[in-house]
Amino acid sequence: MLGNKTYKEIERALNEERYKEYLLNYPKVIGTEDGALVYNELLRINKILGYEPEKSSKDIDALRKTHELKIMPKYFDAIINGYKNFEIRRNDRGFKPNDILILREYDQVKTEYTGCKARCEVLYVLDDKDFPQGIQEGYCVMGIKVLGYTDFDEQIEGE
Repeated sequence: MLGNKTYKEIERALNEERYKEYLLNYPKVIGTEDGALVYNELLRINKILGYEPEKSSKDIDALRKTHELKIMPKYFDAIINGYKNFEIRRNDRGFKPNDILILREYDQVKTEYTGCKARCEVLYVLDDKDFPQGIQEGYCVMGIKVLGYTDFDEQIEGE
């Protein structure tokens, strides 16, 4: 207990102030590089405060891009089976958190797509500037979450 307030009450008051600050600045950054980070922070604070987040699909779409990428079968299988939750790629597309990856399984021997694909959300991006000793220049490591997958050119739920 600190004075008349508990630690939880003080933490809630600080989060409410931070929440107001982010709400004021949020419209200024929609569609910019900082937009996704601010949006994630708003969601995190909403959860702490117990607020229902106001998700505008227009705002969310402005923050994310969809990238369609080839992927080898052994890596595709590892991703959809939950063994691989990251993707290493040349960062020539400017990958950002909240982007969507459509990973299309590609058979290099037959030189054709298999028809299998996975829809993933980028959770985190670590690039060569963040870790120059471990990531080759121009590349990035993305933490990803599988949102859905399908075989044989079917529609992925949510696509």
